Amino acid sequence: MNENQASKQFEGRLSILRAALAAHNSGALQLPDTEALAQFVTAQMNGEDVLQRYPEIAAQLDGSVEASHIYARLYDLMEAEAEEALPEPAAMPRPDLSFLPQAPTLLEKMQQAVEWAGDKLRIRFSAELLSFLQPPPALAPVRGSADGAQQGTALFTLTPQQMPDMPPITVTAFEDTDKPEFCLLEVVVEPTDREWPFDGIAVSALSADAAMIELTDVWGTATFTDVAVAHLGELTLEIDLTKGVEA
Repeated sequence: MNENQASKQFEGRLSILRAALAAHNSGALQLPDTEALAQFVTAQMNGEDVLQRYPEIAAQLDGSVEASHIYARLYDLMEAEAEEALPEPAAMPRPDLSFLPQAPTLLEKMQQAVEWAGDKLRIRFSAELLSFLQPPPALAPVRGSADGAQQGTALFTLTPQQMPDMPPITVTAFEDTDKPEFCLLEVVVEPTDREWPFDGIAVSALSADAAMIELTDVWGTATFTDVAVAHLGELTLEIDLTKGVEA
Protein backbone atom coordinates (compact mmCIF):
# COMPACT_ATOMS: atom_id res chain seq x y z
CA MET A 1 0.00 0.00 0.00
CA ASN A 2 1.53 3.40 -1.02
CA GLU A 3 1.39 6.61 0.98
CA ASN A 4 -1.51 8.04 -1.01
CA GLN A 5 -3.64 4.91 -0.46
CA ALA A 6 -2.82 4.87 3.24
CA SER A 7 -3.81 8.50 3.56
CA LYS A 8 -7.15 7.89 1.81
CA GLN A 9 -7.87 4.89 4.04
CA PHE A 10 -7.05 6.93 7.14
CA GLU A 11 -9.33 9.75 6.00
CA GLY A 12 -12.07 7.22 5.28
CA ARG A 13 -11.67 5.65 8.70
CA LEU A 14 -11.71 9.05 10.33
CA SER A 15 -14.92 10.03 8.57
CA ILE A 16 -16.56 6.78 9.69
CA LEU A 17 -15.45 7.47 13.27
CA ARG A 18 -16.94 10.97 13.17
CA ALA A 19 -20.23 9.54 11.93
CA ALA A 20 -20.17 6.87 14.63
CA LEU A 21 -19.61 9.44 17.36
CA ALA A 22 -22.47 11.52 16.03
CA ALA A 23 -24.77 8.50 15.96
CA HIS A 24 -23.69 7.49 19.47
CA ASN A 25 -24.37 10.99 20.83
CA SER A 26 -27.83 11.00 19.23
CA GLY A 27 -28.68 7.54 20.63
CA ALA A 28 -29.27 6.16 17.13
CA LEU A 29 -26.41 3.65 17.18
CA GLN A 30 -27.40 -0.05 17.40
CA LEU A 31 -25.20 -3.06 18.10
CA PRO A 32 -24.60 -5.29 15.05
CA ASP A 33 -26.32 -8.66 15.09
CA THR A 34 -24.14 -11.75 15.51
CA GLU A 35 -24.55 -13.02 11.95
CA ALA A 36 -23.57 -9.67 10.40
CA LEU A 37 -20.61 -9.38 12.77
CA ALA A 38 -19.46 -12.89 11.84
CA GLN A 39 -19.57 -11.92 8.15
CA PHE A 40 -17.51 -8.82 8.97
CA VAL A 41 -14.86 -10.89 10.79
CA THR A 42 -14.75 -13.51 8.01
CA ALA A 43 -14.20 -10.83 5.38
CA GLN A 44 -11.48 -9.23 7.53
CA MET A 45 -9.71 -12.58 7.99
CA ASN A 46 -9.85 -13.07 4.20
CA GLY A 47 -8.08 -9.74 3.67
CA GLU A 48 -11.06 -7.88 2.25
CA ASP A 49 -11.63 -4.12 2.64
CA VAL A 50 -14.22 -4.28 5.41
CA LEU A 51 -14.41 -0.46 5.66
CA GLN A 52 -15.74 -0.28 2.15
CA ARG A 53 -17.87 -3.41 2.26
CA TYR A 54 -19.34 -3.02 5.76
CA PRO A 55 -19.22 0.71 6.62
CA GLU A 56 -22.20 0.54 8.98
CA ILE A 57 -20.70 -2.26 11.08
CA ALA A 58 -17.35 -0.46 11.18
CA ALA A 59 -19.15 2.63 12.47
CA GLN A 60 -20.93 0.59 15.12
CA LEU A 61 -17.64 -0.91 16.33
CA ASP A 62 -16.00 2.52 16.49
CA GLY A 63 -18.88 4.03 18.40
CA SER A 64 -19.57 1.36 21.03
CA VAL A 65 -17.19 -0.10 23.59
CA GLU A 66 -19.61 -2.99 24.12
CA ALA A 67 -19.72 -3.76 20.40
CA SER A 68 -15.93 -3.63 20.13
CA HIS A 69 -15.59 -6.10 23.01
CA ILE A 70 -18.05 -8.47 21.33
CA TYR A 71 -16.13 -8.12 18.08
CA ALA A 72 -12.79 -8.87 19.78
CA ARG A 73 -14.13 -12.04 21.42
CA LEU A 74 -15.74 -13.22 18.21
CA TYR A 75 -12.58 -12.53 16.20
CA ASP A 76 -10.42 -14.53 18.65
CA LEU A 77 -12.91 -17.43 18.56
CA MET A 78 -13.19 -17.54 14.78
CA GLU A 79 -9.43 -17.23 14.36
CA ALA A 80 -8.84 -20.12 16.75
CA GLU A 81 -11.49 -22.17 14.96
CA ALA A 82 -9.88 -21.47 11.57
CA GLU A 83 -6.51 -22.57 12.92
CA GLU A 84 -8.08 -25.62 14.65
CA ALA A 85 -6.73 -24.27 17.90
CA LEU A 86 -9.91 -24.17 19.99
CA PRO A 87 -9.09 -25.14 23.58
CA GLU A 88 -10.32 -28.54 24.66
CA PRO A 89 -10.69 -29.79 28.24
CA ALA A 90 -8.36 -32.61 29.29
CA ALA A 91 -11.43 -34.55 30.44
CA MET A 92 -15.06 -33.82 29.75
CA PRO A 93 -16.84 -33.43 33.10
CA ARG A 94 -19.89 -35.59 33.68
CA PRO A 95 -23.09 -33.55 33.82
CA ASP A 96 -24.72 -33.29 37.23
CA LEU A 97 -28.25 -34.58 36.74
CA SER A 98 -29.04 -34.94 40.43
CA PHE A 99 -31.75 -32.28 40.14
CA LEU A 100 -33.80 -34.53 37.83
CA PRO A 101 -36.42 -36.79 39.43
CA GLN A 102 -35.20 -40.38 39.49
CA ALA A 103 -37.57 -43.02 38.14
CA PRO A 104 -37.87 -46.08 40.39
CA THR A 105 -36.26 -49.30 39.18
CA LEU A 106 -37.86 -52.73 39.04
CA LEU A 107 -35.61 -53.90 41.87
CA GLU A 108 -36.77 -51.02 44.08
CA LYS A 109 -40.42 -51.74 43.29
CA MET A 110 -39.92 -55.46 44.06
CA GLN A 111 -38.25 -54.65 47.37
CA GLN A 112 -41.32 -52.62 48.27
CA ALA A 113 -43.74 -55.28 47.05
CA VAL A 114 -42.26 -58.40 48.72
CA GLU A 115 -42.46 -59.14 52.42
CA TRP A 116 -42.18 -62.15 54.70
CA ALA A 117 -44.61 -63.05 57.49
CA GLY A 118 -42.93 -66.01 59.12
CA ASP A 119 -42.73 -68.65 56.38
CA LYS A 120 -45.39 -66.92 54.28
CA LEU A 121 -44.20 -64.89 51.31
CA ARG A 122 -46.43 -61.98 50.27
CA ILE A 123 -46.22 -60.16 46.95
CA ARG A 124 -48.31 -56.98 46.75
CA PHE A 125 -48.91 -55.93 43.16
CA SER A 126 -49.55 -52.36 42.07
CA ALA A 127 -50.27 -50.64 38.77
CA GLU A 128 -46.75 -49.21 38.77
CA LEU A 129 -45.18 -52.63 39.38
CA LEU A 130 -47.28 -54.23 36.63
CA SER A 131 -45.98 -51.64 34.16
CA PHE A 132 -42.49 -53.11 34.70
CA LEU A 133 -43.71 -56.68 34.21
CA GLN A 134 -45.59 -56.38 30.92
CA PRO A 135 -43.68 -58.39 28.29
CA PRO A 136 -43.26 -57.05 24.74
CA PRO A 137 -46.05 -58.40 22.49
CA ALA A 138 -43.59 -60.39 20.39
CA LEU A 139 -42.21 -62.12 23.48
CA ALA A 140 -45.40 -62.62 25.50
CA PRO A 141 -45.93 -66.32 26.29
CA VAL A 142 -49.12 -67.99 25.14
CA ARG A 143 -51.01 -70.52 27.26
CA GLY A 144 -52.86 -73.37 25.56
CA SER A 145 -55.78 -75.34 26.87
CA ALA A 146 -55.78 -79.11 27.14
CA ASP A 147 -56.92 -79.53 23.53
CA GLY A 148 -54.16 -77.24 22.28
CA ALA A 149 -56.36 -74.24 21.49
CA GLN A 150 -54.95 -70.82 22.25
CA GLN A 151 -56.18 -69.47 25.55
CA GLY A 152 -54.49 -66.07 25.57
CA THR A 153 -51.23 -64.15 25.67
CA ALA A 154 -49.62 -62.97 28.88
CA LEU A 155 -50.75 -59.70 30.44
CA PHE A 156 -47.71 -59.73 32.72
CA THR A 157 -45.02 -62.13 33.89
CA LEU A 158 -42.97 -62.09 37.08
CA THR A 159 -39.90 -64.35 36.90
CA PRO A 160 -37.42 -65.59 39.53
CA GLN A 161 -34.73 -63.40 37.97
CA GLN A 162 -36.80 -60.35 38.94
CA MET A 163 -36.93 -61.45 42.59
CA PRO A 164 -33.32 -61.99 43.71
CA ASP A 165 -32.73 -63.77 47.02
CA MET A 166 -36.25 -65.23 46.94
CA PRO A 167 -37.50 -68.78 46.36
CA PRO A 168 -37.94 -69.37 42.61
CA ILE A 169 -41.49 -68.23 41.84
CA THR A 170 -43.08 -67.41 38.49
CA VAL A 171 -46.37 -65.53 38.26
CA THR A 172 -48.13 -65.07 34.92
CA ALA A 173 -51.55 -63.60 34.10
CA PHE A 174 -53.04 -64.87 30.82
CA GLU A 175 -55.88 -63.08 29.10
CA ASP A 176 -59.19 -64.88 28.71
CA THR A 177 -60.11 -64.65 25.03
CA ASP A 178 -63.76 -65.42 25.78
CA LYS A 179 -64.10 -63.03 28.73
CA PRO A 180 -61.57 -60.19 28.28
CA GLU A 181 -62.48 -58.63 31.64
CA PHE A 182 -61.07 -61.73 33.37
CA CYS A 183 -57.76 -63.55 33.24
CA LEU A 184 -56.18 -66.81 34.35
CA LEU A 185 -53.47 -66.42 36.98
CA GLU A 186 -50.77 -69.09 37.09
CA VAL A 187 -48.31 -69.34 39.99
CA VAL A 188 -45.37 -71.73 39.79
CA VAL A 189 -43.49 -72.35 43.04
CA GLU A 190 -40.14 -74.16 43.00
CA PRO A 191 -38.88 -74.37 46.60
CA THR A 192 -35.19 -75.19 46.66
CA ASP A 193 -35.53 -77.34 49.79
CA ARG A 194 -37.90 -79.87 48.17
CA GLU A 195 -37.78 -82.34 45.34
CA TRP A 196 -40.46 -83.02 42.78
CA PRO A 197 -43.04 -84.36 43.22
CA PHE A 198 -43.83 -82.59 46.50
CA ASP A 199 -46.88 -81.95 48.66
CA GLY A 200 -49.22 -79.13 47.69
CA ILE A 201 -48.28 -75.58 48.71
CA ALA A 202 -51.09 -73.21 49.68
CA VAL A 203 -51.26 -70.11 47.48
CA SER A 204 -53.76 -67.32 48.18
CA ALA A 205 -54.84 -64.60 45.76
CA LEU A 206 -56.37 -61.70 47.68
CA SER A 207 -58.09 -58.62 46.29
CA ALA A 208 -60.58 -56.05 47.56
CA ASP A 209 -63.61 -58.19 46.74
CA ALA A 210 -62.27 -61.73 46.61
CA ALA A 211 -60.06 -64.22 48.43
CA MET A 212 -59.10 -67.39 46.57
CA ILE A 213 -56.93 -70.23 47.86
CA GLU A 214 -55.46 -73.01 45.75
CA LEU A 215 -52.96 -75.80 46.34
CA THR A 216 -50.17 -76.34 43.89
CA ASP A 217 -50.02 -79.63 42.10
CA VAL A 218 -47.09 -81.94 42.75
CA TRP A 219 -45.06 -79.91 40.21
CA GLY A 220 -45.61 -76.62 42.02
CA THR A 221 -48.29 -75.00 39.82
CA ALA A 222 -51.40 -73.29 41.20
CA THR A 223 -54.02 -71.84 38.84
CA PHE A 224 -56.69 -69.22 39.53
CA THR A 225 -59.48 -68.70 36.99
CA ASP A 226 -61.77 -65.71 36.52
CA VAL A 227 -59.45 -63.20 38.15
CA ALA A 228 -60.68 -59.67 37.38
CA VAL A 229 -58.17 -57.82 35.20
CA ALA A 230 -59.22 -54.54 36.80
CA HIS A 231 -58.04 -55.83 40.20
CA LEU A 232 -54.58 -57.05 39.16
CA GLY A 233 -53.05 -53.76 40.29
CA GLU A 234 -54.28 -54.34 43.86
CA LEU A 235 -53.74 -58.10 44.06
CA THR A 236 -51.78 -59.70 46.90
CA LEU A 237 -50.33 -63.19 46.54
CA GLU A 238 -49.54 -65.14 49.68
CA ILE A 239 -47.48 -68.33 49.39
CA ASP A 240 -47.27 -70.56 52.46
CA LEU A 241 -43.88 -72.28 52.48
CA THR A 242 -44.18 -73.75 55.97
CA LYS A 243 -45.37 -77.23 55.05
CA GLY A 244 -47.36 -78.65 52.21
CA VAL A 245 -50.76 -80.23 52.32
CA GLU A 246 -51.12 -83.64 50.72
CA ALA A 247 -52.16 -83.19 47.07
